[in-house]
Amino acid sequence: MRVIRAEDDDPMGKLEMLALLIDWNIRRCNVEGCKALPSTIIAGLEGAHTIGICEEHFQKANKPSGPVKYKFVWDSFNAWDYAEKERNEGSLSTDPYCIDD
Repeated sequence: MRVIRAEDDDPMGKLEMLALLIDWNIRRCNVEGCKALPSTIIAGLEGAHTIGICEEHFQKANKPSGPVKYKFVWDSFNAWDYAEKERNEGSLSTDPYCIDD
């Protein structure tokens, strides 16, 4: 399994991450009900899809309190378009990388 992330202070890493998201067609946090932009890619799981998750879900899963169970979805929702629409309408009041319903 590979966990691919860009550090906040690494602009080149963020560009490389964006290129991977585009190349692998990851358009959302794949956690069911989440509309956030992905900040982490999890790849190379045997028998599983490549997964995009937002920062909030990554941090929740990284806590030492025990395992977190997520239900993943792969659908046509595009978090990039959603964030752009919300930004244009002036209703994007939170970080687009952490938007949960």
